[in-house]
Amino acid sequence: MFVALVPFSTAILGEYTIFATTTMVSKGANFVLILLFYYIIWWYVTKNKHLLHKDISPPEVMRLKIGTVMPTILFLVAIGLSFISPYIGIAIYITIILSGFVLLITSKTYHSCSEESK
Repeated sequence: MFVALVPFSTAILGEYTIFATTTMVSKGANFVLILLFYYIIWWYVTKNKHLLHKDISPPEVMRLKIGTVMPTILFLVAIGLSFISPYIGIAIYITIILSGFVLLITSKTYHSCSEESK
């Protein structure tokens, strides 16, 4: 639902400099909303076990929940720190995105799904 706001926050990024507080706050708030709703959907899927793939173990479910909560908290911290210095906000955003790629690549779920599609 809030993925539709990505072009809006990107337009703000294009209108203002990347180092403006408004830009960092709007981009961070957009990602927080996306992650919040992603967590709600994941919570619903894991609450009703029949919706979950049979090969996903409970530790993997917990890892994915934590993998959603931690970036949300970091985005909130980055939003707060963007009011002090937008450079700090940018550094945290980049760190969150890069760590997300690392977690995705090392995820058992990602590898098992990509093997099934072959």
